[in-house]
Amino acid sequence: IERIETLSRFLLNADTINLNRNKINFIESNAFSNFLRLKYLFISDNQIRNISFIQNLVSIITLDMENNRIDVICRNDLHRLVNLENFDLKNNKIYFIEENSFRNLVKLKNLDLTFNKIKTVDQLLRIDMIVTLILNFNYIHSINPIINSNNTYMGLKKLEIRYNNIESIHFDSLRNFTSLEELNLENNNLNDLDGRIFIDLYNLTILDSEYNNLFFIRNRTFLHLRNLNTLNLAHNKIYLIESEAFRGLIKLKNLYLNNNFIKNIHSIIFRHLSNLDLIDLKSNHIESIEKNTFFGLSQLKQLNLIDNQIQKLDMGSFENLNLIQNLKLDNNFLFKSKEGFEDLRSVRNLT
Repeated sequence: IERIETLSRFLLNADTINLNRNKINFIESNAFSNFLRLKYLFISDNQIRNISFIQNLVSIITLDMENNRIDVICRNDLHRLVNLENFDLKNNKIYFIEENSFRNLVKLKNLDLTFNKIKTVDQLLRIDMIVTLILNFNYIHSINPIINSNNTYMGLKKLEIRYNNIESIHFDSLRNFTSLEELNLENNNLNDLDGRIFIDLYNLTILDSEYNNLFFIRNRTFLHLRNLNTLNLAHNKIYLIESEAFRGLIKLKNLYLNNNFIKNIHSIIFRHLSNLDLIDLKSNHIESIEKNTFFGLSQLKQLNLIDNQIQKLDMGSFENLNLIQNLKLDNNFLFKSKEGFEDLRSVRNLT
């Protein structure tokens, strides 16, 4: 099938139509005008560019248009889709979205725009009831504050902007996103994390900023993230973490700092992280572990220090790690030293 100008009247009562994997490049704008019961339309893997035909899908709940040739989203195309909940636009060529295109999509929960050519994210963050917004593999270079908005965005729980070109996030850009639980900024060009970004993100449980260009982490950057469970700062260029950088992370369980340039670990840097289960410090430039560095981490079970330059462990380096099970020290310069291992009674795997 290459063109659809009309559809059989025998389909008028259908609630699901699947047109995936054809060669459709044109659908007449009135082709679905009488399909008032259609709730699920799958039309991925075609060659569609013009989407004016979807304006008549007034009952549609799920619309899958992945892998087509769509390049522009116009307000009139979407304004009648008041029942739409799931909208998949992955792998198109979208570079322009007209202002307020999503305003009437009051039930939209999941929007996936991965692999497009989108440069700005601002109006997408204004979709009131959206729960999951995926913007991976686009051309986004910054996240700016929402202008003239005092709304609290109660819906958004998951925001992914991986593999973009983000260099900066304005400190007001995520203000009022109080329900956000997952924020993934992997593989961008961030060189700083301003703690003010996270002021309203007190329900965030996962923050992933690996594969960026972060050089240092300031004191109290994550102070407001009291429900954070996982923090991933791996594969950056971090050489300095200030002593109070992790203050406030009272529920943190997983901390990934591997593949950075960390040389020294301040003796109180982990002091406030009493619920930590895992610390990954693999592939850094750490030369020594001071006494009490891991003091207070009574729940810690996994500690990875592989591929560092550790030559010295102070006596009591691992003191109070009562539940530690996996301690990895391969590829360091300890030369069979026994010092520092006195308190490791619970270890199952020591390498």
